[in-house]
Amino acid sequence: MIKTIQLLIILLIINPLQSVAQNKEFTWPNGAKTAICLTYDDGLDSQLDIAIPDLENENLKGTFYLTGDFFTPDRIDKWKQAARKGHELGNHTIFHPCSGSHDFVWEEYKSENYTVRRVVRELSVMNKFLYALDDQEVRSYAYTCGETEAGGVSIIDSLDASGLFVGARGLEAGVIKNFRDLNLFNVPSFFEDLDIAKDMIPVAEEAKEAGGLAVFTFHGVGGDYLEVSREDHYQLLKYLNQNREYYWTAPFREIVQHIIKEKKRLGWD
Repeated sequence: MIKTIQLLIILLIINPLQSVAQNKEFTWPNGAKTAICLTYDDGLDSQLDIAIPDLENENLKGTFYLTGDFFTPDRIDKWKQAARKGHELGNHTIFHPCSGSHDFVWEEYKSENYTVRRVVRELSVMNKFLYALDDQEVRSYAYTCGETEAGGVSIIDSLDASGLFVGARGLEAGVIKNFRDLNLFNVPSFFEDLDIAKDMIPVAEEAKEAGGLAVFTFHGVGGDYLEVSREDHYQLLKYLNQNREYYWTAPFREIVQHIIKEKKRLGWD
């Protein structure tokens, strides 16, 4: 009897300690091992016609970073429908400013000619336009051409301080493993380094082994420019769906909100 009581006391002591230890670890929702984010830039026709239907077939949601200047009236209703289905509409500027080193950039929209104040102002206007499409007040941003400067001045801290966004996606490739020190206003993503499924799936597996996060950036899917083939894109989607017990695939905004919540819970703020 005494030994039984002693055993119960030991269990009562050990179980809370184990719970506390587990509670100090960064976790993903629903017991997932890792998070995957699928993002798409510029609001291209192939995203509406191919990427979104294929995402829907595998019951996955993506983040679509829309550029105001690329919109045509006949596609606006389709973007509204995408938002209603749970896809995120993110901010990718009004005019897509980039460095003048790119031959497709007009003089007026060279990032060298921008100021931080102009960037923030235009992003604020674009947020209002996106609100008219999806009624969402929480928004994320993706740097155009991966550039984090305007007129040679960093815009990262200014975007953080603006209150316009919950976070921002960059284009510096890498699986994210350190969430304590992660700058949510320059989250890495894979783009030029990976363009076929045989490369993308191993990255997802690396993220799973590390308990980390992998963000993928696409433009054209089976068409348009900077194209990934529909077959390679779908192979990744199918893999994520078939292994969803390991992978939490969610829009960028939701993933950032979860990271913020976990950092607060763990006292990392």
